[in-house]
Amino acid sequence: KEIVNVRPKIILDLIRHPFTSNELDYLSRGPNYIRPNQSALRSYKQRQKQINTELDTNMNRIKKYMNNLKDPGNLPLTSPLYKMYSDRLRTYFLQRYMTPLPLIDQLRARRELKLVKSIQRKLKKYKLILRETDKSSVFHIGYAIDY
Repeated sequence: KEIVNVRPKIILDLIRHPFTSNELDYLSRGPNYIRPNQSALRSYKQRQKQINTELDTNMNRIKKYMNNLKDPGNLPLTSPLYKMYSDRLRTYFLQRYMTPLPLIDQLRARRELKLVKSIQRKLKKYKLILRETDKSSVFHIGYAIDY
């Protein structure tokens, strides 16, 4: 029996392309693929900034939601419960963002980041456009002058 690959392939609307087979395989994963451990390669300072941003965003949403509740759920914005929850959420974010990754995951994150940067450079250098197709959810690469 013959094995058929059902993974979608990228659509190349080019006569010749500058991409390697690894880059094309990466793009064939489609627009829904999320690169794992994206923050692992960021500096400590950048991760701290990201933690603070996410914490502020989440706490503002929670306070807004809790303040709009009626009946017994309405908490004043000065309640000490917010501080306690904020501390717990910060601890959770610190654990998630600052825990060192296993070596295999670090290597994978570096390799995929290099692929993404390489693809971005080639798109810019050769004036190409990377777009998501309408219905099939695969990528299409074409010349910028065609759009």
